[in-house]
Amino acid sequence: MKHLFCASVLSLVLIVLFPTNSFALEMKPYAGGGLGFFRYDKVSDSAFGLYVSGGVDFPETKYFGAELRLGTALEAERSGFSGGTTNVSHYDLDYFLSALGKAKYAVIPEIQVYGLLGMTVASFSYDQWRGGVLQFSDSGTDVDVSIGFGADYRLRNEWLVGVEWVRYNSDVYSLVGTVRYEY
Repeated sequence: MKHLFCASVLSLVLIVLFPTNSFALEMKPYAGGGLGFFRYDKVSDSAFGLYVSGGVDFPETKYFGAELRLGTALEAERSGFSGGTTNVSHYDLDYFLSALGKAKYAVIPEIQVYGLLGMTVASFSYDQWRGGVLQFSDSGTDVDVSIGFGADYRLRNEWLVGVEWVRYNSDVYSLVGTVRYEY
């Protein structure tokens, strides 16, 4: 799975850096980011997170684009009390790197909706405590399929704002506000 992700990222970088003549006039690069809530299924809680992104749209087709994202989120904690013992779970998303393809459709010139599909590498740590004693701990890097959807509103010729929902892996999904600047 890591080899597939690395090949996807490398392909996207090569397309952006070394376009062929047929693509040279058809790519529209952009930079942006997202800010919002990242939900962790393992602890059934949310934390504040953000990402920066860069990508290209292919205006000649009107319907496709590609994007790279790098982000992080704060630690989420869930506490409970059962049988006279305090139970605490922590989940921390150290970072994530995503390579995403984008299928989009302009509803009207100012509003577009889109779907995302790609791969994400995420570094995380997770632990469970019961009565102050560590019961379980896990950390590592996960490679998984990502899927999502969103909508953008064009404020001016270059600036867009939006909202999106993305499931980055089997444990993490986000609901964020986005901003983007097109060059």
